Amino acid sequence: LLFEAKLDDYCDETIYVDIKDSIQAKRLAERRLPLATLRALNTGFDALRDKEKATYVVDNSSSLFKLYKQLKRILR
Repeated sequence: LLFEAKLDDYCDETIYVDIKDSIQAKRLAERRLPLATLRALNTGFDALRDKEKATYVVDNSSSLFKLYKQLKRILR
């Protein structure tokens, strides 16, 4: 939404958090949320464009530990 609203112009740097659709669907199911939630989250969302525009890309398909490790590297 940051890029769609052109608010990235107000940011020095941006972080895109990437996740595989299958893992996102699994996590939603674990939280007992309907798959329609996944579709709603991705409607009108151009992931490739946003990913290319971001300063950094982190992968959220693994553990929290690995996600935090990636973020720690960026924030140094």
